[in-house]
Amino acid sequence: GVFGVEFAGGDQQIYSFEQKIPIEDLRASVDTLNLGSVQVAYQSEMGTGKETLKVTAPFEKGEAVTRELKGKFSEAQFSLELNTAVGGSIGKEIQRSAVVSILLALFGILFYVALRYEFSFAIGAVLAVLHDVLMTLGLFFLSGRELTAPMVAAILTIIGFSINDTIVIFDRIREDLKLGAKGSFKDVMNKAINRTLSRTIITSGTTLLAALSLYI
Repeated sequence: GVFGVEFAGGDQQIYSFEQKIPIEDLRASVDTLNLGSVQVAYQSEMGTGKETLKVTAPFEKGEAVTRELKGKFSEAQFSLELNTAVGGSIGKEIQRSAVVSILLALFGILFYVALRYEFSFAIGAVLAVLHDVLMTLGLFFLSGRELTAPMVAAILTIIGFSINDTIVIFDRIREDLKLGAKGSFKDVMNKAINRTLSRTIITSGTTLLAALSLYI
């Protein structure tokens, strides 16, 4: 599914184990239960490097998965460390909150830029931010991942990062227009983007290095 447990509702379980079983065998075993969409994957804890098994199952189906894993793979000695259950109604409420938070962020940007510059600039800024968000979500979903609460936080961070860069370019455009720069408006925009290009590369590159170090 597109939505993670927080949004769609379901059971999310973390198991510790003594012996690692091939992931294909675990998935095949769980599939025989016909519980619907169940995701099974190994994950490593940051810092310790300890591996655990993460299972995401439909609401109230986690217990059946636990019985299956412990019964069929007794040699692995699976132990349920964490069980997070989110009801469908709670999931829908979180979905609504996530959408509202993103729309409020975009509306806030629209209002701020319209106030500081003019309305046409505000429309351009919001469309640029929407482009960045949709591109990110598109690549995220194409990689087969689910939308979770941390991903919503990441989208809001992208909105903030994107608008910051846009405002810097808008400042250069406004500055050039005040100084009566020669050429068409297209030439003024092109010049402003070129003048801020080095800053964009440096800030984006620094952010990428920081994010990459966290990922590694």
